[in-house]
Amino acid sequence: MKRIVNTHNEAMEAYDEAMSAKRRGAMDEFRQFAEVALRLETEAALNYAATDDPQEPTRSIFFKGAAVIAMQLNEAAKAVSLASQGLHACSEPVLRNELVGIIKQAHFVLTLAESDGVEISSNKFNFSIDGSDVGNGFAREDVFKAAFDSFITLVKRTYQRLQGVKFNSTSSKSASLPIFVSVPIAGSFAVDVHLGDYINPELDGFKNETNLAATVEDVVICLEAVEENNLAAVRERIQDDVYYANFVALARKLRPKNEGMSIVKVVGKTKIFSQSAVLTNKARAIQDLLVADKKQEHTIEVRGLLRVASKKGEGREVVEICDREGIWHRAHVPEELMADIVRPLWDKRVVAVIKKSPRVRGYKGDLVECEEDIFSSD
Repeated sequence: MKRIVNTHNEAMEAYDEAMSAKRRGAMDEFRQFAEVALRLETEAALNYAATDDPQEPTRSIFFKGAAVIAMQLNEAAKAVSLASQGLHACSEPVLRNELVGIIKQAHFVLTLAESDGVEISSNKFNFSIDGSDVGNGFAREDVFKAAFDSFITLVKRTYQRLQGVKFNSTSSKSASLPIFVSVPIAGSFAVDVHLGDYINPELDGFKNETNLAATVEDVVICLEAVEENNLAAVRERIQDDVYYANFVALARKLRPKNEGMSIVKVVGKTKIFSQSAVLTNKARAIQDLLVADKKQEHTIEVRGLLRVASKKGEGREVVEICDREGIWHRAHVPEELMADIVRPLWDKRVVAVIKKSPRVRGYKGDLVECEEDIFSSD
């Protein structure tokens, strides 16, 4: 028995070293220590189960420890085997539920790999919101959904750009990027957003892991720059004109507008990168610039019902917004705004910023920003 306990202690020491290496981003060192920990803890569990009188919950705890380490190493099949052995004759309800949870998670990973050829990578975001419309584990559905949908679209568009895919307002925004969501902390209104990776990429030599890590880094750094109104820094990272305008529009849509949702926080983590961006409801970069001389270019803010007016061709769509006084405001929509910002809002109440440019007769309107007016009383 003493030899078994010593083996278990050695396994836990190796596991502690592995997790320390993982926190530092030293993934090769993490795997080396974790593999030692898994071998030793599995040995301890099997040897204890083979003794004349193995006691509970000690026997189940040994198997659970080995199964947890196996999941850390993405060895889901081994985790299922170890957790199942632990579950046999387990009498503690809490421990039994934990072992069942490991088995379910491992089966999910295995099914994902077998059916879709995808695994969950180590590249992820933590996405959280706060404000008067956010409680302890609760939030207004429309408030959270509006922010979260914008964030996911922003992530997918960033990945699409890094893949070298030309921006297309009518194409799917998935860009072959699987995304998974988990809840990291019970009782908080935050979610972890994990980026998926293909186990066998279609192209030889294709380094998707690099693009996944770059996606996390670009999103966080550019969001922070938008919050500080440092658009030059965003432009430095995003050279493509359409992707640049699309990112800025989505980031501004994501930024909180009032005390209902006063903070949006995004933390990005990869093997070598860990940084956060905090968006607040401070004054926005684009203000309502009504001017005395109507012949000058200026912007107006319009609240009302969004309707599609016409589509003369890709990148030449026109929409109209009927405000509360029944006045229709007509605006051309650039390609980078139509698919991700405007089209999902047709026939909804919106708040929009329109740039008015003088021409020979009247003005030409160009849509600058548009988002759902979720606090509309109409």
